[in-house]
Amino acid sequence: MSFQTQDVKPKKLLGYPLTTKQEVLVNYLVPSIGACILYIFLFSSEVGLVHRHFANWHKTLAWWSLAIMYLPAVVSNITILSCSELWPERKFGGKKNLLWLCQKTAQHFFFPISSLWRFAERIFWSIEAYRSEDEESKQLAIQNATTPRTIELYMFLQAFLHSLPQILFQLYLLMRHSHTTDKQTAHSQFMSIIFNLTKLAITVTYYQRFKTQKLAGAQYPWYKSNKYQKDPNLSEVILRKKPKLKANLIARSTKGISDVSDNKIEEDLYERPVNRRSSDLYLEPDIRGTYLPPYSSRVPSMIHQLRRMSRYRVRTSISEGTTSSAQPDFNIRRVLFIKGLPEDDLAGKLISFCWWSAFLLARILAILAFQYFYPVQVLYILVSHFILTLAILCYDAKSNSFTRSKVLFFLFVCYIYLFCIIEFKIKFKKAKFIYYGFFTLVYLENFVMCLVWWYGDLEYVEEEFWFKYMFNIIVICSLFSFVSMVFYMTVNKPDKVIVGQVVL
Repeated sequence: MSFQTQDVKPKKLLGYPLTTKQEVLVNYLVPSIGACILYIFLFSSEVGLVHRHFANWHKTLAWWSLAIMYLPAVVSNITILSCSELWPERKFGGKKNLLWLCQKTAQHFFFPISSLWRFAERIFWSIEAYRSEDEESKQLAIQNATTPRTIELYMFLQAFLHSLPQILFQLYLLMRHSHTTDKQTAHSQFMSIIFNLTKLAITVTYYQRFKTQKLAGAQYPWYKSNKYQKDPNLSEVILRKKPKLKANLIARSTKGISDVSDNKIEEDLYERPVNRRSSDLYLEPDIRGTYLPPYSSRVPSMIHQLRRMSRYRVRTSISEGTTSSAQPDFNIRRVLFIKGLPEDDLAGKLISFCWWSAFLLARILAILAFQYFYPVQVLYILVSHFILTLAILCYDAKSNSFTRSKVLFFLFVCYIYLFCIIEFKIKFKKAKFIYYGFFTLVYLENFVMCLVWWYGDLEYVEEEFWFKYMFNIIVICSLFSFVSMVFYMTVNKPDKVIVGQVVL
């Protein structure tokens, strides 16, 4: 049996339905071409910046800039190689493992070539989908265009381990050495900041509510290729070494309670996401190539089956000791609906991109301007923000055992939350409270930091036009991001949809 990916891309734009060709153009071809062009300009600006630092005999700055470029590739390669489930063979050594190790290492060492190859693959299959006349050929081309690749993990990490540090580093150099930096180097730094900010804003836009969108069928663009395997006798993707146990358990439980549920146990039961804490960490998501459907069509979990069987036995024992007129009604059950968030259409993504671009620029400038006058106090603010975020994550995971990978993941997420917030591998239980609380806290921090140095160092600010310009940019970007966010929440944000239900 072939496994098809689920098409969860929006089929409307501003409420108007799209034709088949328009859907491919808006959701696949235009984003692929735009991402490829952005990456080319970004990489070119970084190479030009490193060249200018070397030309000015600033070798330390050049090597730091180059190290920032390679940081996400190194982290991505280490993450992939450290996952045993990704290796072709379980045993140590072997020809396949050696070839796979060399392939992944070379892929990340020459990350520009691998990234451009991935973009070319997307563009090619998007064009094929646009040219296809029949629906089957179109779906096959879309499946090939969206097939997960491990290099996608580098593209995600690039935003937070390359673009964000590079923006901070180059803006710091411009502020500290604005009078001694030559014009060509300043232009290279400025172009690097612009393209890196664009890359960062696009990534945050894509992942801002991704965990909730994942319930509706969205999938991460990378995967663990050997985590799941296909069974030709079943229509579902099952876990390794557990097909017989799970199939027998489902058969026995369905047979044992057929009188209660009218042989509809597999239609009523789903995995219970409410039992999964929001901080549960999965290094890699479900595979898109071997599609694992959302909650509404998954095989019920063994634990859930056992619970239902035990409830049936208890109810049966009670009913045997009562009269027929006092028989309990087995059909009375509480239903909990599972809701997912559809992906934004192109208009919603553009508004969200404007919102995040202005918000990130204001946040970065506010931190760097305050750091220029108060380098110690800014550490107190950032460390307090970091500890607060870490405490919330640890409190949410208090009943779970902490592993090394989870601790590193929490530290990485807290670093991201210093500047923005994304629902990445963490499902927010109270999304509105968390988002409103985060933006209120960040706007308050920015406002306080700007007022402190604006009024505390007024004489120095009046002498340097740079700080007046920066203060105005922070205020304008803060207002623009707030207006864009309100507009997105009230007009462009899609409504949640029911993707499944849990029978309690």
